[in-house]
Amino acid sequence: MAELVADVRDDLLPGGESDFELTNDVAVDLVIDADRDQLYRVIGNIARNAAEAGARSLHVSVQQNGKGVHIDMRDDGPGLAPRALENLFQPFDGSAKAGGTGLGLAIAGELMRNHGGGLELMETGASGTCFRATLPPA
Repeated sequence: MAELVADVRDDLLPGGESDFELTNDVAVDLVIDADRDQLYRVIGNIARNAAEAGARSLHVSVQQNGKGVHIDMRDDGPGLAPRALENLFQPFDGSAKAGGTGLGLAIAGELMRNHGGGLELMETGASGTCFRATLPPA
């Protein structure tokens, strides 16, 4: 899992040419039973949204226990706009930016549901936004 998060960081920030930082706080030996490409897309969509919204960083952490897996993705951006909150996971309606499709979160949520888990907004405000992707116990 740590390698997957590192791959998202490397692909989104090639050569470190961005002011955006993705912090990987995932145990090196943590293995999760899920489709790697789909998890990559979930984390990548959240990271891309955070950067586009003006966040300077995204912190990714994972907790695993008997109830399943929690992947927390917390940014330091300005928080979600009220319009975005109204239709957060709805395709074509959830975008907060002009010209956005609103597909990033809709796709991420669907991918997590296909794994038997989900994606939820934990908090948003002036100090940032946190999404939690969940997976059931293996």
